Amino acid sequence: MNTTNMSNTAPRLTVAKLKAWSKKNRRLALAALKARAFAELERERVDAYILPIFAKFGFTSDETGAPLTSPSKLYLCNDDERVAAFFAECDIAHREHGYVGEAGTCPALVAEDLQRTAENALLDSLARFVGVDGFCGTLELRGKALDLAIGTCVKATGGAS
Repeated sequence: MNTTNMSNTAPRLTVAKLKAWSKKNRRLALAALKARAFAELERERVDAYILPIFAKFGFTSDETGAPLTSPSKLYLCNDDERVAAFFAECDIAHREHGYVGEAGTCPALVAEDLQRTAENALLDSLARFVGVDGFCGTLELRGKALDLAIGTCVKATGGAS
């Protein structure tokens, strides 16, 4: 959490104010939860047809020669021609599985971007509420802030629906 830019005029935080913030931001929290669930399911669905394509290429690390175990590691392979061929096959596979988004994009990555956008909207609201410029730092801190925000919003409103 970036506390160096805390305003000296930040309102005093109380349980009542937290409850009011939580109720007001319930929709943001639910949107973040829905986006997270969708991204996880979409990643699982896409991986089911992309990983066999990836395995077929037998990519290895240019530095170590070790096999690459995930498309997320392709930055370790400088064989641009084979990487481009892999992505072209992925694009075809996405279409075969019903994806109608922009060519050259991955439905799982689009869903994960939507998740980050929804989570960031909730975190921005929380940052304004507590009087900080934002939640910078580690992914662990970001996760804890999200858990806090989502947990208080769901609890204050009697559960998810």
